Amino acid sequence: MSPSALNSTVETTQIIIRLSSPLAELSTLTPLVDLLALTHAVTVPSPLKQSRLSTLLHTLSADPCPSSSSPSALHSEAEKLNSFIRFLSPVLNGMAGLREFEAAIDLRDDDPQDFRDFWTLEDRNLIKEYVEDGQVGGSSPGSEKVFLDAYVRDVSRRVALSQEGRLMLVDGHRKVGEQVPVAETKRASLLIYREQGLEG
Repeated sequence: MSPSALNSTVETTQIIIRLSSPLAELSTLTPLVDLLALTHAVTVPSPLKQSRLSTLLHTLSADPCPSSSSPSALHSEAEKLNSFIRFLSPVLNGMAGLREFEAAIDLRDDDPQDFRDFWTLEDRNLIKEYVEDGQVGGSSPGSEKVFLDAYVRDVSRRVALSQEGRLMLVDGHRKVGEQVPVAETKRASLLIYREQGLEG
């Protein structure tokens, strides 16, 4: 299959209904919990069956799809994943963070499967890892890298939730209620939404 058959971009306009803090502030617990609650609110299922955390990972990271399937590219993708899991660890590695997240999403006991599904990332269940090991991430290759420094191009940007339930990367000056021109990019097995004009 040719690269053009795998890669396509569609331009749309989306209205912002929720915004994260600037990405630079996400190293502290409350802004990170707010970002994860925003991600949890995504309602449009990806036609590619992306998990919500996978969608967040690829929305934030500068290179959402490796251009090569070489062993080094696959290794760097594993490092990015482990760095992202470390980025989530303030919420995952302790009951206080998880309780704050549960309160932020108004968790109800009637849908525990949705909670478990949310914490699934690339066939790993992060809650199960926390329960079994007492922590998530550990010393996996790449986990020593600070995700925002290593993989995010511009930490002044924000993550937005659109009126249609999509997760988008937008300019840091955007406000709730604004209409934003968005590029919907399908790359291989990924679907990513970014404000038009923002590089990866």
